[in-house]
Amino acid sequence: MHTSFRRLTLAVLLAGSASLAPLLNAGAAAPSLAGTAKPVAAATSVGAVVALTAAAAATTTKKTPSAAPINSAPPAAPTVTRGMLAAEVAGTGNYGQPLISGCAWATWVTACQNLTAYGNGSGFSNVGCGPPNGCRFGPEFQCEELADRYAYYAWGEPANWYPYGAVGGASTMWQAGPALPIPLTQYANGSGTPPVPGDLMIFAPGWLGSYWDGSGHVAIVRDVGPGYVDVVEQNATSSGTDRFPLGGSRVTANGYTPIIGWLRETEQAPVELALSSVAGTPQSVSDQPGNIDVIWRGNDAKLHDLAYRNETWQSQSVAATSPAGVASDPAVVSPVAGQVDAFWEDALGNLWQVQSQSGFFGSETWSPPQELQVGALAIGSAPTAVSQAPGEMEVIWKALDGQLWVNTFDGAWSAATPLNSGAVLGNPDAVATSNGTVGVVWRDAAGNLWSDLGASFGWLGAHEIGTGRLASDPTVVTAGPGSVDAIWRTQTGSVWAATVTPNGGPAQVEVDSAVSMGRPAAAGTAASAVTVVMQRANGTLAAAIYDPINGWFGPEQLNQVAASSQLSAVSWYGNAVAAFWQGSGGSLWWSPACDGCAAHPPPVFKPAP
Repeated sequence: MHTSFRRLTLAVLLAGSASLAPLLNAGAAAPSLAGTAKPVAAATSVGAVVALTAAAAATTTKKTPSAAPINSAPPAAPTVTRGMLAAEVAGTGNYGQPLISGCAWATWVTACQNLTAYGNGSGFSNVGCGPPNGCRFGPEFQCEELADRYAYYAWGEPANWYPYGAVGGASTMWQAGPALPIPLTQYANGSGTPPVPGDLMIFAPGWLGSYWDGSGHVAIVRDVGPGYVDVVEQNATSSGTDRFPLGGSRVTANGYTPIIGWLRETEQAPVELALSSVAGTPQSVSDQPGNIDVIWRGNDAKLHDLAYRNETWQSQSVAATSPAGVASDPAVVSPVAGQVDAFWEDALGNLWQVQSQSGFFGSETWSPPQELQVGALAIGSAPTAVSQAPGEMEVIWKALDGQLWVNTFDGAWSAATPLNSGAVLGNPDAVATSNGTVGVVWRDAAGNLWSDLGASFGWLGAHEIGTGRLASDPTVVTAGPGSVDAIWRTQTGSVWAATVTPNGGPAQVEVDSAVSMGRPAAAGTAASAVTVVMQRANGTLAAAIYDPINGWFGPEQLNQVAASSQLSAVSWYGNAVAAFWQGSGGSLWWSPACDGCAAHPPPVFKPAP
C-alpha cells in the first residue's frame, strides 16, 4: 500500500485540507459505493489497520486467567496522535518494535506482560509470523492480533475469532463478539452507554483520505475520563496509543474510519464458596472497604458466617444459634468499622440479635445472641436493619398485627414503635443514606408499593409510590446523600424503579423489560451509581447500572449459573458490587456484579474460594 506516490498524495492531503479530518468521521457507516467509481486503491486489505480477510487459523488450549489485584486506574495516554490518516505518512512504528508495554496500560490483567503493542512498519498490510507470538493470534502486529491477544488473556476467549464470524477484517469482530464462548455485549457508538476500560472499540470500513479501507479497525479502551477516551492499538499510530473526544456516549475519532461501537465482556466467573449448608437467601454486608461478611441461615437452623478479609476468604464459622433456632433469613448491618450485627426471627416469632467484632489478621469473634423482647413477629417474616449514623441502628419488622414496627439503638435499645404502615404483604426492606435519612419500602395486599422516610425528628408518614402491580417484595437502595430508590419486579416479570420522596415518589421507570423472577437485589456505589442484579426465568443472573450522568444502561448477562434462591448484593470496594446466592444443593455462590459496568470503576479482584 505504502508506495512513495501514495505517501506523497497523503502528505499533500494532510497539508492542504483543514476540513479533511472532520469529514472522515462524519457518518456512522462507510459511504455507499452505488453509482460511484471504484475507490482509487480499492482493496480488501488497504488502509485502516488492515486485518487480513482470513486470519491464519490457530489451535490453542483455552486459558482463563485469574483476576488481578486492586490497582489504580491507568494513566492517560502519553501521546496524542493525528489518527490513522497521519500514520499513512508517519508509519505505524518500526516493524516489531514495542510501542507500549502491556503492564503500562492493561493494569487490570494478570498476564499484562503478554499485551505489549508492536509497530507494523511503514505499511498497514505488513504481516508475518515471527516472535514473540507468531501467528497464534492471527498475523502478527495487525490490529486484530492485539485485540485477540487481549481477549485471550483478559477474558479467556479463544486465541482466534475466525471460527466465530470474524472473517472479513477487524470490523467483523463486531458480529463475532456475541457468538464467542464467553459472549460479548455490543454497545453502538452514541447509543447511551459510554465505553469503559477494557472494551474493544470496533471501526467500520470507510475512507482514509482517497483510499477505501475495507477491513476496518479495532482498538482497546485504556482509560475514560471527562470528555476523552484513550485507546491502545496496533497497526494504526506510531505510538500505539491515541485519544478521542467523548461526548456523552458518542466517541469521535477523526482520522479513522467510522466507529461502530464497543464490545464488552460482562459475564463474570461465579465462585462456589461453601457446600450444602445454605437455607434461604444469604445476606451480605461490608463494614469497611475491602471487607465482606456473608451470613446465612443454615440447614441446621444456625446462623453461619463467611468473612472476606485481607483479600482472602476466612474459615466458615457458626455465628449464632438461638434456643428455638434461626427461622428467617438474617438482616445484616455494620454500624461501625470492625463490627457486624445480624438480626433474625426464631421459630416462635421472637426477634434476636448477635454481634461480631473484628480482630487481628482477619479474625472475627461473635458474642452470645440476645433476644430483643419486642413482641412477636409475624410467623415466616424476616426483619431488615440499617445504620443511620456511626454506632446507631434501626431494625424494622412485620409484627403479628401485619404492620411494620421499628426499634432504635443509640447506646441502648428504645421501645418498639409502630410505623402505621397499614397491612403489609411479605417483608420490608430499608436503607440509610449518608446524611442519616432512613428509607423503608414494602408492598400491600393489593400489590401496591409504599414507603416511609425517617429522620432524627421522626418518621414522615407512609406514602404510596408508582402504579402498583408488584409481584415481589421491593428492594431499596441509596446512591448519594438523601437519595433513596425503590426497585421491584412487576406481575409481568419486568423490573422497575422509582425515587422515594416525602410525598411518595415520581413516575416509575423500567429498568429491564425481560422476564425476571424473585426479588431484585441492589447496591449503591461510591460513584453515586446503583447496580441492580436480577434473576432470569431460567435462573441465570443479569445486572443493570444506573449512572447519574448517563441514566440506566444494560441489562447485561452476569453469568449462566442458575440460582436456587433470591439474591443479595453489597457494595464493598469503590464501585465494586458483589452478588451472593444459594446454588443447587444448598451451596453458597458469589460473583462480581457487573464488574466494569460502572461509569469509571477501579479494577475488582476476585476472592479465591
